[in-house]
Amino acid sequence: MKSKAIGYVRQSTTKQASLEWQEDIIRSEVLKRSHCLEFVFSDKASGKDSERTGFSLMKENIANKSVTFLYVWRLDRISRNVSDILEFYDYCSQNGVTIVSIADPITATSDSMARFQISVVGSVAQLQRELIAENQRIGLRKKHEMGFHLSARVPFGYRYYTKDKIMILDDEAETVRTVYDLYVNGSGYKKICSRLSSKGILFRGNPFKVHNVRNILTNPFYSGYIENEFGRVRGSHPPIVTSEMQDAVQQIQKSRRVVKKDFRRNLLQKKIKCPYCGNRLSNHVIKPNRKNRRYQKLYYYNCSTNTTNGKLGCHGIHVRTETIEARVLAAITNFLLNNEQLIHIQNRINEKNSQRKFRQNQRIVDRHAQKQAAMASFEKGAFSAEQLKNELIRLNEVGSYTEETAQEDKLPDNVHLKEITERLNALGTVQKMPTTQQCQFFQEVIDWIEIDSEKNVVGIYLRGWQYNILTTDKE
Repeated sequence: MKSKAIGYVRQSTTKQASLEWQEDIIRSEVLKRSHCLEFVFSDKASGKDSERTGFSLMKENIANKSVTFLYVWRLDRISRNVSDILEFYDYCSQNGVTIVSIADPITATSDSMARFQISVVGSVAQLQRELIAENQRIGLRKKHEMGFHLSARVPFGYRYYTKDKIMILDDEAETVRTVYDLYVNGSGYKKICSRLSSKGILFRGNPFKVHNVRNILTNPFYSGYIENEFGRVRGSHPPIVTSEMQDAVQQIQKSRRVVKKDFRRNLLQKKIKCPYCGNRLSNHVIKPNRKNRRYQKLYYYNCSTNTTNGKLGCHGIHVRTETIEARVLAAITNFLLNNEQLIHIQNRINEKNSQRKFRQNQRIVDRHAQKQAAMASFEKGAFSAEQLKNELIRLNEVGSYTEETAQEDKLPDNVHLKEITERLNALGTVQKMPTTQQCQFFQEVIDWIEIDSEKNVVGIYLRGWQYNILTTDKE
C-alpha cells in the first residue's frame, strides 16, 4: 500500500518560482518515490504571515494523522524564520509526518541531526530574507536622497510620464492653487469643498471632501519636497505652489488649532448604544446663534448614523449629556458601594464555580466511559480500526469544549469589581473629581450603556462584568 502524502507551495512575489512550477516539481518527486499525493495546499503570501489559509488547512490535515509525508520544494516555503521552521518540524514529528524538502533534502537519520540540518538551512533562508529586505531599504533610501517619489501613486495634480519622472496635470494643478488661495484668504475646509463643488470641480471623479482639502494643504509635495520615514529632501518633481505659500498655510493652521479639549463633554463617548440601530452615540454640540448669544452651548449624545444618513439609516435619538451622565454615575456608585450586594454576588459566583467544576468533572467521566465503550465495540468487531479512530477524535474534539461549556465559563469577574470599588473609594466622590479623572474613570470602567426609546437608562455593563448592574440584584 502506497504511503499517503500532501504538498505545500507558496509564492510571495512574482520573481519567485510560480505555484504551478512548485507543484509540478512536487508531483514529479512523489512519483519517483512511489507515494500517493492526496492534495497540494497553496498560499500567495509572505512567509512572515502566520495566518496563511493554505498553511492552516495543511496543519489541520496533518493533525488528522491521515498522511505520512509532507512535500515542499524548499524549506523556506514553510517560513524564512528558523524558529518557525523548527516549531513546524516538531509539529510534524509529533503527528508522525516526515518533511520532504526537494531542493534542500534532510539526510540525517536522527532527530537531533535533522534539527541541526534544518537550523542551518533555515538560517540561510532567514539571512537571505534579511539581506533582501536590507538591500531593498538601501535602494529606497538612495532613491529618496535623489529626490524620487517612493510610492506608485502620486498626489492629486501630478502623474507619472516615465517610471521615475513626474509631470504636472494642468487642470488639477490649478485646482490645487485654488485650494491654497481660498485657505489663506480665510476659507475653511468645508467652505472650500462647497466652493469647488459649486463650480463642478471634482477630486478624481468624486466631490471634494474635507480630508481631500486637508491632505492637499498639509502635503509638502506640492511645494517641491518629499517627506517620509527617511526624512525630508528636495524632490525631483516640479512644485505647484511656492514654499512661502505652504508656510503661510501652516501658520494659519497653527493659529486655528484647538489646544484645550472639553473633557466634560466626553465622559460617555462611544459608550451609549442607540436603541434603534445599536451603534454607539457620538458627541454633539449646539452652539448659540448670533441672535441668541446669551444662551449657553447645549451638549448632547446623538446617533451618528441618523446624522449621516437621515431616517433612512436610523430613526435617531439624542440625549442631554448632563442628564444621562448623572443617572449613570449614581447607578454605578450605588452598585459598587453596596457591600451587601457585592457579598451576595460573591456567594453566587462561588456557587456557580462549584456547579461548573461538577459539570466539568461529569463530562470527563462521561467522555471516558464513551471511549471505553468504543474500545469494547472495536474488540467485539463492531467497530473497524478507522471507525474507532474517528470516534476517539470526535470525543476529543467535540466533548472537550462546546458552546454550552463556553457559556458556563462566562462567569463574572468579582476581582475586577473589587478593584473598581477600591479605586472609587480612593478617588472619593466622582462628582468632585477633576474632569480628566472623571473621563478616564468612565472610559475604563464602563463597557457599554443601554437606553430605551424614551431615553431611560435600562442597562449599564461594566468591564469584566457580564450582567446588567441595574438588574443584577434581582437575579
